[in-house]
Amino acid sequence: MTQKTTNEVVHITYPSMTWSRGYIHAGGDFFACRLITVADDPRGPGPAISTTLGAGITTYDGCSIEQTPPTMHDETFVVLGGNLRLLTGEDYSRVIEAKFGDVLWLPKGALWKFQGEKASIFYVVYPVMAKMRTPAVVTGASKPEAIHLKSQDMVFSQVHGDAGGHAASCQLVTPDRGGTMGVAIRTYDGCSIETTTTYDEAIVVLGGMLRILTDDNYSRSIEAKFSDVVWVPKGSRLKYQGDKAKVYSVRHP
Repeated sequence: MTQKTTNEVVHITYPSMTWSRGYIHAGGDFFACRLITVADDPRGPGPAISTTLGAGITTYDGCSIEQTPPTMHDETFVVLGGNLRLLTGEDYSRVIEAKFGDVLWLPKGALWKFQGEKASIFYVVYPVMAKMRTPAVVTGASKPEAIHLKSQDMVFSQVHGDAGGHAASCQLVTPDRGGTMGVAIRTYDGCSIETTTTYDEAIVVLGGMLRILTDDNYSRSIEAKFSDVVWVPKGSRLKYQGDKAKVYSVRHP
């Protein structure tokens, strides 16, 4: 049976997002906004429907949220604000402190707890469909571990567009590391990058103004600001543009 998907570019503005409060048994506050989901999500579908990537925004303040082991999905996220604390490793003995613009890669099989002070993150998971999730296969002594990619350590390379301006990319997770998702920070300033996507893509804006032209003759213009999310399904014909835009981009495959 063919699964339902959203086959057009979807722009989800931050002010339009609907939040639900999570149950916390140890105090604090946890809120979640599910944005990219499967069609038959028991909690109700999100604004965009996917069979590959799932995504949303969550906040943590004085709480502790454990990802129930064993984890059977890959996950990546970028910090949008506040201080995010991730407890991981054996007995949660490793503590990662992440701030705005930092990115984390959490392979399936890893253990983690989310904590934080007024922390907000945009997360992406693969696969979104529960029936496609399988336990991690661990060989040898090495175990899946979280990887912390700090904003100040990121190195960008220029991308050439067809209309001048400047575009750059910092590739953080590549197929040889992740296998399921490609993760990057991208910038667009006065440029125009034309493409027909061969991937599904989940984007959140970190700064500036991201502009996407799509539909017939590029007649639809999307302008996305800080914390807005854009879903780009495979096969979309579009142009990436922007004014000092900086985005976190996750693509599959």
